[in-house]
Amino acid sequence: MENYFRAKGIMDDAGKVNTASMFLIDIAVLWWRDRNTDKRQCEIGTWQKFQCELK
Repeated sequence: MENYFRAKGIMDDAGKVNTASMFLIDIAVLWWRDRNTDKRQCEIGTWQKFQCELK
């Protein structure tokens, strides 16, 4: 991430936090789509199952 911040000229902490959180959200959405839709794997119906999947 630091290389990305340098390349984009993002120097302040608020900008870094916003950019990193958007990046992580995008990654999470892609993971969820792959896990839940594309592969048609078992449904994650509880918070506990969701936490286990993230580990």
